[in-house]
Amino acid sequence: MFSAHVNDEGEVTSPIYGWDRVPAAAKLTEVFPHIPLTVSTGVSAMAGHELATHVLSAARGTGPDRDFRSTLYFHARDVISHAWIIGGRVHHPYVGGDSLAFRMIAESGSLPSFPDAIPVSNTALVRAAAQRGLGECKDFEELVSRARRDEATRALLDERADLLAKAGWSRHCL
Repeated sequence: MFSAHVNDEGEVTSPIYGWDRVPAAAKLTEVFPHIPLTVSTGVSAMAGHELATHVLSAARGTGPDRDFRSTLYFHARDVISHAWIIGGRVHHPYVGGDSLAFRMIAESGSLPSFPDAIPVSNTALVRAAAQRGLGECKDFEELVSRARRDEATRALLDERADLLAKAGWSRHCL
């Protein structure tokens, strides 16, 4: 499971890690020759787990109209990505390093962008808090804890949530 683009040959490209078509599937097959494996992005694996372990009534055909609807699985941490669950199967579009759509959506708000962090990611948000004078946080969990006591920090998290919702809606409408 990788937080970067994985092509059909199982090669991983990640500007964050400095990887260009690293043959991950081939290397893993060498190490584990008798174990069947699939190399995919993290969000695809998480969406597959969600599909396998939770009753998504529309996806299982048990909803009111019993058709197979689609579900957008949206993941946001230090990597922002998405996958579709359509007809009970996971579909993941091409993803690369920095999505232009996410950068444009992030720039539509007041959050700053950083050249080495994905827009609206956990890392970018921790840096934005420090830049706004809200204090240094060692990680995102500390920022969330601070937001429980501080309205300005809470407003920063709310803005991120609004931007992520906007990004999810934009992807849904494509």
